[in-house]
Amino acid sequence: MFFKNAIIYTYSNLPEMDEAMFQEQMFVPCSDYQFSSTGFVVPLGFSSHLNLFGDLALLCVNIEEKILPAEVVRRKTDEIIERIEEKEQRKIYRKESKQIQDDVTASLLPQAFTKHKRIHAVFDLKNHLLIVDASSENQADKMTNLIRSCTGSLPVKPIECKYPVDMGIAGWFNANAIDNNLPSAFRIGEYARLAGNGGEVHTLKGEPELIPMGRDLIAEHNMYGAEIELIYQKLVRVVFTKSLGIKGIKFLEFKEEDTLEESPDESDEQKAQADILLSISNISKIILSLCNALGGSGLSE
Repeated sequence: MFFKNAIIYTYSNLPEMDEAMFQEQMFVPCSDYQFSSTGFVVPLGFSSHLNLFGDLALLCVNIEEKILPAEVVRRKTDEIIERIEEKEQRKIYRKESKQIQDDVTASLLPQAFTKHKRIHAVFDLKNHLLIVDASSENQADKMTNLIRSCTGSLPVKPIECKYPVDMGIAGWFNANAIDNNLPSAFRIGEYARLAGNGGEVHTLKGEPELIPMGRDLIAEHNMYGAEIELIYQKLVRVVFTKSLGIKGIKFLEFKEEDTLEESPDESDEQKAQADILLSISNISKIILSLCNALGGSGLSE
């Protein structure tokens, strides 16, 4: 199991954590009349809700949500209102209309399909990082809020840099830049998204000549970097964003399934741990290196 995205926080200390805390907030499927349900589950390949190995602590949350399109509710509500108005020869006003809509929603919820989303989070205890495999801050907040509800506190904050990230990304296109150079372990890939103060956006994708094209756009239109594809150590391809997030993480030297082959000397949990260790080790190195290139991260030592 490899992380595909990384929203990253830092902290100076953590509350005590144990397995029993997270069992109190175990995932329970939605009832007929719930829109959603969130809770901790045992990560695939592991045996506990809280998994400690190496310098890492792994947790997993499952989010179940009902799929009930607003158009379906509106159409059914309109049908009922039209039938009442015709039968009783009276006008349905806002308050009664809202009650009918609520009743329709309640009647349709038990029939709604559901979707599930698993979010993994790892505490990198050595580097004082919390790394959440989520594609949005809203999803990451669901994870951190649930951890906080179990532990009583979670003093984390978004990772920061001293130098403006969007300007730093723009500077990486300039081979003659003296400050904030892209670290030597990285090279720029074939995707970037540049934005200007006026709201204009240029997306460069699949461009072998991305560096000179980006440099020209930045110089001519006073643009800055919103996202950029980077390749780390010829091993990992990532998209680095101006919010100091990482997405589209892809390992290049091997296929993910190659690491999951059965071995008589290695249990499923040991293989799952190895995958997480490899994934998090590289993500931590990437974010620390890029933050340092942007004037220092201010992370706890």
